[in-house]
This record gives sequence, structure tokens and C-alpha cells, in this order.
Amino acid sequence: MDIGAAESLSGINPDMLDYVRRLRLREYFCCDKDVGGDFSQKPAFRKKSSWCPDRNGDLIMETYVDMFEREIFSHDLRVHYQRNISKEEQEALENLRGYDDIIF
Repeated sequence: MDIGAAESLSGINPDMLDYVRRLRLREYFCCDKDVGGDFSQKPAFRKKSSWCPDRNGDLIMETYVDMFEREIFSHDLRVHYQRNISKEEQEALENLRGYDDIIF
């Protein structure tokens, strides 16, 4: 894998893990029964948790997650683009950015 693809994966992987975590949490906490208890003693704001339910909670959801991951990672994540300015113009802009008396 080249460096460009690795950089793309590093940006996608945390987003994908967060998406999968939210799916698992929704499946884990989805229930029809009422939540009881006295919550008056609990603090209103807490530190955000990173806990994620275990895999294999629901076979259908785990199959979806596996297929989703395969689909994402099977694509070529390198973006091919063409600059609209020449390399010399790009270097000139970078040079101008270094001047303190010019405000962008």
C-alpha cells in the first residue's frame, strides 16, 4: 500500500469505527421496556464514554458491518486530481504567504 492510500485509510478508519460503534450502541440499547430508577442523584453531564458493545450481538448487524468494511476498503482511495495552477504559481503563492505585510 502506498503512502497516499495509507493517509486516506487513516482518515476513514476512525470515522468508520465511530459509525460502527454507534450502530452497535443503538442495537444494544434498543428495547421496548421502560427505563426505571431515580436519576436525580446522577450528574447531568459526564465524560464521554468510548465503550462499545461486543461483536456478535446481532448476526444481521455484524454481517452488515463486515460487508460495509469490505466495500469501503475495496475501493481505490487515492484521489487523482489536476491542479488548476502551475507548479511555479503554487510556489509563488507559498512564497507570498510567508510575508507578514500581506494579509490574506
